[in-house]
Amino acid sequence: MKGEESLKPDGFITIKVFGYDASTDNYENTVEVFKYERVNFSENNLPVINLNQEFKADVNYQIVGWKASEQFNANTLNKGDVEKYFKFIHHLFKERNVDEIHNEMTTKFDEIDTSMYLGTVDNKIELSNLFGELFGGKYILDDFPASTDMKIFDDGKVFTLVDSENKPIIHYTNKDTNEEFSLPLFIHKIGGKYSMIR
Repeated sequence: MKGEESLKPDGFITIKVFGYDASTDNYENTVEVFKYERVNFSENNLPVINLNQEFKADVNYQIVGWKASEQFNANTLNKGDVEKYFKFIHHLFKERNVDEIHNEMTTKFDEIDTSMYLGTVDNKIELSNLFGELFGGKYILDDFPASTDMKIFDDGKVFTLVDSENKPIIHYTNKDTNEEFSLPLFIHKIGGKYSMIR
């Protein structure tokens, strides 16, 4: 509190963390996963309590993600192949090919929807709406960059491509207002094929 230099000896604090199953609508069904209680501040001379604690959060779903993806490093990842795939994706966005983009993003959509408990989502409609907003807002997709750089993540299993200014390959600009919109896309390689994972 303002003006206080130490915690009052007669003060107290209780911190509780609850978890619940977000896959249901029953928010009353909670489980206490952590509790901290302090009823005596007489030994404290600072108005701050630092506390670290770990607890396990179980979820009722499993997503594959990139666990089984091929692993690369900067020397073993073929930049030409990565660029070729991103050029393919860039072309789909340039043509506003919602069906093919949706096909390429199926795993990405399914895993995100599952992990966020979104239930049934029509991602194809969401994509169509996105293109409608961009087109209506006079956003133009930037050309595929002449110079690119690879970014590698998660022990070489996930990667993306950016331009010389570190912008994602899918990057739109409104020439009238200079407003920008970016859609970072992350890919992996599994079963000998590149595909979008996030």
